[in-house]
Amino acid sequence: DVFRDIKVPNLELNIIGNGPLLPEIIASAQADQRIKLLGAKKNSEMKHFYFNADVFILPTYHESFWWVLLEAMSIGLPVISTQVEWPIDIISSGKNGILIPPLSKVELKKAILLLINNKEVREKIGLQGRETVENEFSAELITKKFIEIYRNL
Repeated sequence: DVFRDIKVPNLELNIIGNGPLLPEIIASAQADQRIKLLGAKKNSEMKHFYFNADVFILPTYHESFWWVLLEAMSIGLPVISTQVEWPIDIISSGKNGILIPPLSKVELKKAILLLINNKEVREKIGLQGRETVENEFSAELITKKFIEIYRNL
């Protein structure tokens, strides 16, 4: 519904993955040719989509696959997600990404329009997202954190 209300030339929404909302998403996609349902993708295929996107959106209600945010952020792709579990631990809204309340179509639309219409904001948030991943979520840092956890058991 949100995407249909956004009238920006050459805008396309690529939806990757499957889930319980798929029937609803299929109905929306049939009503709007700008929406592409790409189905589930292998991790090795995702890099192509990240590099060809302007914005990454994860409007989740419960996120156990939080690493997709880190993957998108790691290449400097600005992200929009919801104020739930893992995203709130990763994103500082307005700095390295944008957080919106779950189920808020109005806030999702505002966030999308902000990033689409403002290249400077999009690039700044993307750069700060990349710096966040490099400084706080690198493989080396994560490994050190796990080692500390195991040592303290």
